[in-house]
Amino acid sequence: MSESAPAAYRLFVAILIPAQVKQRIEAAQAELGRAAPKASIGWTRSEQFHLTVKFLGDVEVPRVDELERVLGSVTGALPQLRLRAEGMGFFPNAMSPRVVWAGLRDEADQLPWLQSAVEAACAPFSKEPAQGKSTGHVTLGRIKRAGRIEIEALGRAVSGMTERRFGEWTADNIELMRSELLAGGARHSSLAVMRLG
Repeated sequence: MSESAPAAYRLFVAILIPAQVKQRIEAAQAELGRAAPKASIGWTRSEQFHLTVKFLGDVEVPRVDELERVLGSVTGALPQLRLRAEGMGFFPNAMSPRVVWAGLRDEADQLPWLQSAVEAACAPFSKEPAQGKSTGHVTLGRIKRAGRIEIEALGRAVSGMTERRFGEWTADNIELMRSELLAGGARHSSLAVMRLG
C-alpha cells in the first residue's frame, strides 16, 4: 500500500551557506561538542546550515507553485547581500542556553529589507506570525539537557569564539525549502531558487 501524498508542505525561505564556510562552522561546532561531551545537544548537520529568512509552516501543496511565482516576482528588486559568518552565542542567554548559534552579518545592513519584503510576499500563504527583525544566525545545536558544569564549559568555549570568522560570500539567491520531519531528524530539500538583484 503506497503512502498518500501530503496535503501540505512545511516550508521556509532561506539563504544557504557555501561549502567552505560550512566546513569552518562545523569544525567550531565539533570543538563545542568536545568541550561539553556529557551535555545532551541535538547538533544541526552541516548540510542543513542556513539563514532562515522566513518560516512559513504548512502550505497547501496546490498553492506552492503560486508561492514560487510570487517570491520570484519580488526577488529581482531585492539586493544581493555581502554576508560574513562570525562569532557565536546562545539563545536566550549563556545562563540558561537553549540554542547555540553562529552569527551572520550583512555588511550593508540590507538583510532587514530583504526579510521584510519576503515576509510581505509570503503573508497570504502562511499562518505563522510575522517575525519582525530577526538576528542573522545559523543554528548549530539545541541544548536538550546540560548540568551546570556542562553549561559553564560551553560558555567558556563559546566566549573563546566570539571574534572567530568563518568566511564571507555574496548571497545572490534565496531558496524555497521544504522541511520533512522524519524519525532520524529533519530533511531539507530545495523546491525553488530565486535570484536576487
